[in-house]
Amino acid sequence: MMSQKQVLDVTTPVYLDKFTCLGPSCPDNCCYGWTVTVDHETYGRLRGLPDKELKPVIQHALHRGKGKSGSWDYGYLSQKQDASRSCELLDGEGLCRLQKKCGEQILPDICSSFPRVTNVIDGQVEQFATMACPEVTRLIFAEHAPFDLIVKKLEVRTGSVSRQADMKKNSPLSKLRAFLLALLATQEIPTWKSLAVTQLIVEDWLAHSDQKQNIDELIEPFLRMWEERVLDGSLLQELDGLRRHDLLHVKVMAAASRIRSEIIFRDIRYLQLIEEALVGLSLGVEGADDQVLAANFAKAKEVVEVDALLRRVSLNHMVSNYFQSALDLVGDAQRLSMEYLMLRFWLVGLSLARKRTLRQEEVVELVYIFYRVNIHTPSYLVKCSQEFIAAGMNKVEHWMLILPLDAA
Repeated sequence: MMSQKQVLDVTTPVYLDKFTCLGPSCPDNCCYGWTVTVDHETYGRLRGLPDKELKPVIQHALHRGKGKSGSWDYGYLSQKQDASRSCELLDGEGLCRLQKKCGEQILPDICSSFPRVTNVIDGQVEQFATMACPEVTRLIFAEHAPFDLIVKKLEVRTGSVSRQADMKKNSPLSKLRAFLLALLATQEIPTWKSLAVTQLIVEDWLAHSDQKQNIDELIEPFLRMWEERVLDGSLLQELDGLRRHDLLHVKVMAAASRIRSEIIFRDIRYLQLIEEALVGLSLGVEGADDQVLAANFAKAKEVVEVDALLRRVSLNHMVSNYFQSALDLVGDAQRLSMEYLMLRFWLVGLSLARKRTLRQEEVVELVYIFYRVNIHTPSYLVKCSQEFIAAGMNKVEHWMLILPLDAA
């Protein structure tokens, strides 16, 4: 019996409708650096596969996991014990032996669905994709309107669909999330301002929803109030008066950059890009200090262009991963801002290092590797977040000191 599938009405962006896996011609591959979980049903199916050629490979690669009977993590596929850390089932051509021989339907859910991310939001199935895939990232930057939405019937594996209890139809959280997405998608507002307003709204919502009133009745007047503040220009005008505190910005970003020395990265290309960016910003250059780095970043003309590019990145990551549970809304808002700041810092540094505006493929390379690293090494962003907090980034007003584009 194969994994259960359903044909569903799925809301998906234009870029994903145009996506096709590049296979062996891809500059990277999906099958390394992580442990592939195998649900109980698929585990049994693989163990019982009669194919004489695949059977010994599967016996070597497939292991019992920690999950109980019927669980999604009942088993896992191991990685090769060499520098590649690739899946045991990957052949010399960069293709999956299992898929080549038996078809996509026999793969574990994660292998079948990647890079797609499927969530049930407000009663509707949404499918976007992670930018850890280079082709997804390329399409998001190449398409004129990558986030235009279409609804189409798709065959979806039941095990790959995420359902959050907080995201029921017309729930307060689903309305809040829709408002924040619309805010970030508004091109007339710089990305950093959208992220700043997101933090302000989340903080205010937590204060409102703590008043032991019916939050179902609170959410709509709450969002109308914030919409009026944005539309009448008063809030954005307040943000216009903010200036980046460059020394604090450098302190925070330097702390985050040091994390790379504490973690073993499989993809050394990510480390090479960070090193190049830091050289471009004069960090690590003999005789340079925080003042020099701050001055170099402050005079970089590329920061405005980078801010505009990162709207697409932040929007895609937000819709796929954030504000789907009420448990840590502040953390979601801060992590989204942190990712924006890190990518902004590295992209500006790379532009300075190369003494020109980055080409689209160069932006794609850094962005996709950044998100690939975060999948392979989930502790990376956790440690970066800890460094941000240790540097004093624990209140909204502190983030307002480093988000702006203009220096003090």
